[in-house]
Amino acid sequence: MLQSLKERGWETTFIGWDRTGGLSVPCTGYPNAIDRFLCVRAPAPTESWKIALKLPRYYGQLAKTMSGAGRQDCVILTHLWLLPLAWFLKCHTVYDSAEIYSVDMASYFRGCKKLAQPLWRMLEGALVKRVGGVTAVDSDHGWLQKFFMRANKRVQVVYNFPAIFQDPDQEQIDALECTYRNREVAAFVGGLMKEKGLRVALEAAALVKVRHPNCLFLFMGPMKDDLELVTNIVKSLQIENNVVFRNSLGYSEMLAHIRHARVGLMLLQPVGLYLRLGPRNGRKCIAYMQAGIPVIGPSFGEVGAVIRKEQCGVLVDTSSPLQVANAIMDLLDMPEEAELLGRRGREAFLREYNWESEGEKFAGFIEAVLHPA
Repeated sequence: MLQSLKERGWETTFIGWDRTGGLSVPCTGYPNAIDRFLCVRAPAPTESWKIALKLPRYYGQLAKTMSGAGRQDCVILTHLWLLPLAWFLKCHTVYDSAEIYSVDMASYFRGCKKLAQPLWRMLEGALVKRVGGVTAVDSDHGWLQKFFMRANKRVQVVYNFPAIFQDPDQEQIDALECTYRNREVAAFVGGLMKEKGLRVALEAAALVKVRHPNCLFLFMGPMKDDLELVTNIVKSLQIENNVVFRNSLGYSEMLAHIRHARVGLMLLQPVGLYLRLGPRNGRKCIAYMQAGIPVIGPSFGEVGAVIRKEQCGVLVDTSSPLQVANAIMDLLDMPEEAELLGRRGREAFLREYNWESEGEKFAGFIEAVLHPA
């Protein structure tokens, strides 16, 4: 998003919140997107309501940082916590609802999340009236966009698509050929956690291995599950030689790895936030489409609708290891069909599901907020 603004002549400043003491200049993959990186250091917990107790200190330090940052024509508020600033800033403001915060943040309250969610929505709806515009993610039947439009007339859905120029070069791909030679690779990228299907994928690996002993399940991303428990699952299923875990990689490097895969796994589970996502909210799906491999995705809700529309993969009950395993084996057993599905996905990505076209829409929306007709 910042890169798109830079291409239109904007000067950009990024202000990050360092809650743990480990924040450094962000490695975005867009080296020219940020002119200046500033940091507010205020220790605070993550994914807990207790973060609210730390907000006064954070707001105070943020105000000092912003006052020393020079003139601001537009401030993009990237979290619900930041929305109150719209009442005090003298410049144009845009709220970027990069997540479905009213659903996501209700989980901070654990057993009370069903009570907390409508309160978050009411707070967000009241605060968003003050900003000049809202950019939101896709949602099931567009409910999130409709919710914001009841409070603010300027709302733009911005899809989280990768950019075409992030494609790896052939040299990167060829350098990994020996790593994956003679292996039938199933790729799983993104946060490694139960809710995103990590454990289902491990159980599916044990089933696939029976018919395809040289299969390799490639997991790439930060481990967000219980590492000891995951290690024990791998040992109990006897799939040590059929799984490999890699930490997060740069986007192009990650794509170079999954170009060697035969199938991509988007195994979101039918729980919580994932039930509310829209058809263009599956970033994993688009990454696999960009790599030109078929996608196995969820049949529930709308999040897998792109797979159905573009005929670039298979929709299954992603909570069932057996269904996932059968879909993987079908694609491994029918390489020509798998190649066709992957080719359709790649063509759709180049035609429609890329940031090159989406960025123009975003930058145009920001300028419309500053200069309304």
